[in-house]
Amino acid sequence: MQFGNFLLQRQKINWEEYKKLLTEQHSHISRSQTFNNFLDVSYDLSKRRLHPFGEVLRHHKIGQIAADRFGQTVDEFLKTSVEEWWQWHLDSLEPLGIYSTASRYGTQLYERQLEKKLVGRLIANSKVRANGTASIVRDGDNIVIPDGSSCTYAGLAIASFRKNVRITTSNDVLIREMRDNPCVARAFHRGFSIIGGDADFDANLQCTQHGGTFKTDAEKQFERAISHDPQATVVIISVNGLLPDDGPFSKDGDTYAVKKQIIDSALEANVREIVFIADYHKHLQNNRSNYGIPIYATAKEWRSTIEKNYERFSIATSPPPAIHSHFKSIEPNIQDRDIISTDIKELKAPSIRDYVQAAKAFDSMLRSTPMNESRFHEAIIDDNSEQLSQLN
Repeated sequence: MQFGNFLLQRQKINWEEYKKLLTEQHSHISRSQTFNNFLDVSYDLSKRRLHPFGEVLRHHKIGQIAADRFGQTVDEFLKTSVEEWWQWHLDSLEPLGIYSTASRYGTQLYERQLEKKLVGRLIANSKVRANGTASIVRDGDNIVIPDGSSCTYAGLAIASFRKNVRITTSNDVLIREMRDNPCVARAFHRGFSIIGGDADFDANLQCTQHGGTFKTDAEKQFERAISHDPQATVVIISVNGLLPDDGPFSKDGDTYAVKKQIIDSALEANVREIVFIADYHKHLQNNRSNYGIPIYATAKEWRSTIEKNYERFSIATSPPPAIHSHFKSIEPNIQDRDIISTDIKELKAPSIRDYVQAAKAFDSMLRSTPMNESRFHEAIIDDNSEQLSQLN
């Protein structure tokens, strides 16, 4: 959310003041400019760059009026308002930056955003471990986060809820948020390491697509980050698909190689939590052909890996909207539900049956002993019908 809009929504300025400040912000643009002249190729748009909203407010009389409402000087008003703006973005898990939708990762950042926020909050703050006394990610953890929009929201949730964590990442958006939003930077004060390597480039689309770093350098750096002091305690991986019989999928060769290296390194280093994050669209057997490359070459290899390491793998996902609605209607205070193998007979859509079948299989695969706790976790909406309408 832009700063001016934030001030308006928080009722720090009113609508008339907001419009006047917007007009002043655009004052470089001549009111007498004709349409044809505006499109002239010689027109220097760099000279028409917008004034920053905060600076316009600082020097306009409206700034003093707004500050007086709160018993502050203009400088105090701007400082506290900007701090609130930063904090609102972190609390809401909203990226501060504006990202181009020319790339795949820019588009996916805004697709199914609510589901990704729910999953991020689940792994960072829901008590789903140790008989309901601990979260998946804990204070003091050393966390590895590669590319992926779901990983971006997981990183923001960790910044919001956890303390004294150390992050190692190749996630472009999370890196930028750490640089642009001081509240994110403060949350990661213990350490924030950036993985280098090659940026991907799609020759057909003529742009980058994944928002991360890849190839040999990135793979080696992830291996060192996971296994060397301080050793990783949690690895979070977003996937293009995740099926009980086949395991995780990756979009293409670049993302496949990095994610395979991360998983193998985490298993070798005995990392406490290896967390796959997804939403229900990625658990549908009928969509398998759209998921890309299986990270495990054979179903046998995947099954063997899970059987040997089921107490370290976790899945955090968001179920179909109808399941959110169903469980809110019968248990309105529910937030996060570990699925127990039970049929939902009144939900007959093929995609829901497909999802429930996968969920039951994952639940069985990842149910640990002796506590009999599931490591397959569903993030259920915790608010109202307005939010339910945002699910898709």
